[in-house]
Amino acid sequence: MFLEDDRWLMMTDLRFNLNSQPTYGLSTDASYMYHTVIGEDGEVSDDLVKGPPENEMMGFDHFRFYQTALRRHADTRFFYGVGYHLDIMSNIDDKQLDLDADPPRLTYHYQYQTGKDMPLEGYTQSGVSLNASLDSRDNVANPYDGRLVFASLRLNPEFLGSTEGASQLWLEYRDYFNLNPKDPEI
Repeated sequence: MFLEDDRWLMMTDLRFNLNSQPTYGLSTDASYMYHTVIGEDGEVSDDLVKGPPENEMMGFDHFRFYQTALRRHADTRFFYGVGYHLDIMSNIDDKQLDLDADPPRLTYHYQYQTGKDMPLEGYTQSGVSLNASLDSRDNVANPYDGRLVFASLRLNPEFLGSTEGASQLWLEYRDYFNLNPKDPEI
């Protein structure tokens, strides 16, 4: 949302999702590959050649609140500013985890979380961001020409409520051009 005279751009993302979706594992640490994993179809696989099953079902609730304020630099299309970002994942149901089975049915989520000494039932990311955007699109909602460049450095320290400290760099580039210069709406 642009404010008076388009000097400020406010970007808000507010949502609550009840999710049930497959997950494909976390980390590139090879040690997670050496555990028996059971797939959605009940197939057991610790075969390093065949590899583990492709996905594991997980349910969780997700609350998100993001607020970013960007100020226009002079009379240009360059904006810069700060933001606050909150993600809360809760009620995590690791559907294929079964520690009582023989052998135990371990999932990627369980192995990663316990390996990092993080909670299994939920976690929070809370942090601030520095942002910059250059937007030369002819129309924000339905562009036919122009470019959008966006960069955001997000810091999620524990003292702001994050379960674990982390950082994220987001870079985005979009280029809009007409495939038919005679009729730009095609």
